[in-house]
Amino acid sequence: MQFIPVQIPAIILAAGKSERFGAPKVLQTFAGQPFLLRIVKSLRSAGIDTILLILGHNAETIISALPEAGQINILMNKQYEMGQFSSLQLGIANLPPDSSGCLLCLIDQPFLRSDTVGQLRQTGEDERDKIIIPIHQNRGGHPVYLPRNLFEPITGESSSHSLRDVLQKNQNLIIRRKVADPLIVEDIDTVADLKRLAERFNPNNS
Repeated sequence: MQFIPVQIPAIILAAGKSERFGAPKVLQTFAGQPFLLRIVKSLRSAGIDTILLILGHNAETIISALPEAGQINILMNKQYEMGQFSSLQLGIANLPPDSSGCLLCLIDQPFLRSDTVGQLRQTGEDERDKIIIPIHQNRGGHPVYLPRNLFEPITGESSSHSLRDVLQKNQNLIIRRKVADPLIVEDIDTVADLKRLAERFNPNNS
């Protein structure tokens, strides 16, 4: 039997206005490091080599201020005001053609753990045609693994739809993967969230 290598890139969504936070979240720091750098490090530590960053609002200004994070592919979503789903569609449309699936990550989860990414990646390799959602104490979170067989349905949807709509239509494909990471259900919407989660964060688990 011929061995077919598994290619699982990651898409990081960072195109929104960050209105509740009051500043671009992609330029913020968490536990002494930029959000972007922390996420990229966790992805690379788990064997994710191809990373796409989706920008939108004030993209040109943000690009000039981005921290050095190694080789990542930066895409600008000119339709970012359509919502997060439009950024996901752009990312999927620009994945390497041999991708067997992808990990959907959020820029406001700088506490992303490499062991969590590794578990999702391994499950994605074992269950290539399934949607993998991490859960902790029966609550779902991110990142989410999306299989190749959903790429066309996602890109073919109206940008006014959401990932939730796609998941609702494909409940039979969902695998919920238990992880020992309580922060998968969290994200940083406000400065208060940043302070609260920074106090709760354990750097030994990153």
